Amino acid sequence: MGPLSYPCDTYPQWDDNLRAIALSLQSLRAVDRYGVTKRAEQYKGWQQLPSPNGDHWTREQALEFIKQLVPGTLASEGIEAAIRQAERITHPDRGGDANDFKKVQQARELLLP
Repeated sequence: MGPLSYPCDTYPQWDDNLRAIALSLQSLRAVDRYGVTKRAEQYKGWQQLPSPNGDHWTREQALEFIKQLVPGTLASEGIEAAIRQAERITHPDRGGDANDFKKVQQARELLLP
């Protein structure tokens, strides 16, 4: 599952923030205890949130976008090479479209660790 982080600075006093974190953990443990979920979905809810700019892609959509930009490269050279080539094609300094370049950057974040 990986490391979990619960930053909280909602309240002016540290002990109030600590209490908020403790209550949150108590609620998450209740989900586990009562068997509502079997695959720890309660810890993955943030993945369903849209990105700050309103664009939310799945990995499949990101792959499809890269495939459209550089057909054949993904299959022959792999994801990283396809993304690099897509960045070259769409880079605004090389005559590419700035919006497409931003989409390639979003795809990079989704597809490469």
